[in-house]
Amino acid sequence: MASCDYDKQVAVLYGTPDIERRGPSPVMLFPPFKTGYHLFGSDYNLADKSEVTGINNWDCSNKCHCFPMDLIQFIDVKIAGYQHTHPGRAKIFGFVAARDMMKPLRNYVYRRALTIVKLYGVARLSLGRPARVISMSSRALIEFELHALSEDKNDSGDDVIIEGCTELYNMRATKSFIRNQRLYGQRCALDIKYLVLINAVEARVDINVIRVPAHGINLKLLAKTSGFSNVI
Repeated sequence: MASCDYDKQVAVLYGTPDIERRGPSPVMLFPPFKTGYHLFGSDYNLADKSEVTGINNWDCSNKCHCFPMDLIQFIDVKIAGYQHTHPGRAKIFGFVAARDMMKPLRNYVYRRALTIVKLYGVARLSLGRPARVISMSSRALIEFELHALSEDKNDSGDDVIIEGCTELYNMRATKSFIRNQRLYGQRCALDIKYLVLINAVEARVDINVIRVPAHGINLKLLAKTSGFSNVI
């Protein structure tokens, strides 16, 4: 199944249900919101493209004012199956953002403008820290728009390689889990890997290095989260 066209994927899967499928399990790709009616327009306030603001950080050195909730955390986002038809490498830029039911504004996990675009030898996107935690009480939305521009061009006459949105669900889950899913677009696919954390809280760890030796320092920080045995 080499095509990234969603209609072709569906036709093949329904016509040959026992076919071996490579890559993450597919999830429905919905069109991006432009104007007018959209399936998720009212639930997630898609007409408002404002960025969500962060919340105050509590000092938990004495007492914590933390309330556990179900959260979603994106681990990895990468482009799959894209063929750049121009010489040289491609500049990939755009955004990937989540919206939750708590405050449905864009919470960016990836955002790169053309002026600060990076060149990618691989298709993995460098994710950033969201402005605040992303609630996942029962569902959350991920929306994205990614462009590709030839390495030797600096204008905005680029093509969108994949755009749209989809809703992620957390129905009746009692334990935290990791999921890999794929969204098929017309020109490529988008693979997303994420954690759904049950009864979790966000924590930030500040590390102060008192003294750095002349030969430098090799610092590693290992952590486990929400009962997972895997070390992050």
